[in-house]
Order: sequence, then C-alpha cells, then structure tokens
Amino acid sequence: MTIGYDWKKTALLALGAAVFVALGLWTALDPSQAEKTWRGLPVPVMGWVSVVFFGLALGVVVLRVSGKPALTLDTSGFTVAALRPWRMAWGEVDRFQIRQVGRSTRMVCVVRKAAGGEPLTLARLRGESASPGDKSLPTGLTLSPEALLNLMEEWRQRHAGG
Repeated sequence: MTIGYDWKKTALLALGAAVFVALGLWTALDPSQAEKTWRGLPVPVMGWVSVVFFGLALGVVVLRVSGKPALTLDTSGFTVAALRPWRMAWGEVDRFQIRQVGRSTRMVCVVRKAAGGEPLTLARLRGESASPGDKSLPTGLTLSPEALLNLMEEWRQRHAGG
C-alpha cells in the first residue's frame, strides 16, 4: 500500500514559494530600491535573502514531489521516501503516537522498541534522529494524522503480532 502527498497543498506551497522568489528578485534588481532601507537593512539585500530562502523552500517542494510515494507499507514494514529514505520493520515498533508541533502541525511519530523491549524516546520532530532510530512520518499526506495513526497501528498489529 502506498500513501502519497496531498498534491493540492504541495502545489500551493510551490506557488507561494515561487511568488516570494519573484518578489525577492524584483526587489533586489529594481533600481528604484537601490538606496532604500527598511529597519536599517538595504532593501536589495532583503530581496536576495528572500530569493535564497524561498528558492530553497521551492527546491524542497520539488524534491518532495519527485514521483516517489511518501510512505509505502508492506507485510515486513514500512518505507518513508524522504531526502534520506528510511525503512523500519513492524517488529521494531512499539507504537505510533500523534505529536503536536507548534500551533497547527500534528505529526505521527514512531516509538521504537529498545533491545530490552522498553520503548525508546518519542521521535524527535521532523524526522531527525535524536537517538538511533527515532523517527516521525511525513506531514502533508493524503491522510489526516488520526487516519494515518489508525492505519499504521492496524498494519503493525496485523504484521508484527500485536
């Protein structure tokens, strides 16, 4: 089973980043802005900062939609297609949890079993490892965090023996 990204949200992110890149270029290259400052910073410099920041964001969005499904489930485990793809067997997972990140983002995190059967710490935010194996599932999928949590728990219980 494969779960992809929500293409509407991804397209809106790409469009927003592209607009800010264009505005940054216009600000940086417009001769009438050359001598202006805002809060002590030259306006053209702020334009270039916008180009770099939102250009990188646009690059991440493009990599995100590189054609790979975001999450693939099979009987032996699941694979997350990210900048650094990773895979985990169902038997390595103690449970899945939803974690609030900031005010509006909710993520499904993986709680792994330790060697002695005790769960490791909850996954560090945004998929970065706090300790070996700590992970979170991608955001922006076609499923809500609650639906993804239920699906992952169902597959874990079915294929890892509960």
